[in-house]
Amino acid sequence: MHPRFLTVTLALIAAVGFAACGSGSDRTVVSTSDLPSGAGDLIFLVDVRGGFTSAEYQLAIVPSVSVFGDGRVIVSGPVTEQYPPHALPNLLTGTLSGEQLRALAARAERDGLLRPRDFGEPAISDSPTTEVTINVDGTPVTQRAYALDFGPGDGGLPGVDAAQRAARAKLSGFVGDLSTAAMNGATAPYVASEVAVNVRPERPED
Repeated sequence: MHPRFLTVTLALIAAVGFAACGSGSDRTVVSTSDLPSGAGDLIFLVDVRGGFTSAEYQLAIVPSVSVFGDGRVIVSGPVTEQYPPHALPNLLTGTLSGEQLRALAARAERDGLLRPRDFGEPAISDSPTTEVTINVDGTPVTQRAYALDFGPGDGGLPGVDAAQRAARAKLSGFVGDLSTAAMNGATAPYVASEVAVNVRPERPED
């Protein structure tokens, strides 16, 4: 969706600020049953932004997937191609089970996503960066991959070596499974309690 003037202000956006990179050492989850469980505890976040888009578009971006400790999910739902678009994004909400949360946490650990990974710098321009924050033990780690969904399915890109391609494939697969689970669990419209307004001068051509 491409709203120009309004964007939902969510606590989950502010939560991006706490997502620092993890330490260089390997991390393991002692027990995925000990995941953060609070309604305000962010466990998974997928945020795609940047690339060749306008400033208005960037201001309107919200994370595509957010999953909290109580199982609540917020996802970006399908949109129409109408113009002008709706002022507010189509956000959906629902719940994932504890079993689903533990399975996703175990998947992140198995794929080595609880420690910093090198995804390379593909030799292409104007693509967005995918940021994936994972907080399964109270110490968030954020993985950042430029142009994650660009190129062939195996992650092959100019300027990216075999190890980086393998890391990109792991991250892409995790994002895909997380997004599918969240979308399947999100069955109701998300109702925002606040909105932020971006105002700019009118242009005659508009």
